[in-house]
Amino acid sequence: MTEQNSGGEPVADLPFAQGRAFATLDDYLAFLRERGRYDVPWYRQTGPDRFELVSRRGPGAAPRSYSRAELEKKFGFAR
Repeated sequence: MTEQNSGGEPVADLPFAQGRAFATLDDYLAFLRERGRYDVPWYRQTGPDRFELVSRRGPGAAPRSYSRAELEKKFGFAR
């Protein structure tokens, strides 16, 4: 299931989006996952509503995880 932006307009000005706009959080996360092979941070789904940031971390740094709602808010997507 994908979550639509409540305004019906794609969300633009997202980190690492290369000028693209995305209608859903899932579309954006899929784009980041593809860009991950070029060392771009991306989010791995670890549960039905949990995502872990995949990026370079310093020694001993704990992984950062987010709920779907947190990512929607962070990037400007709404249910």
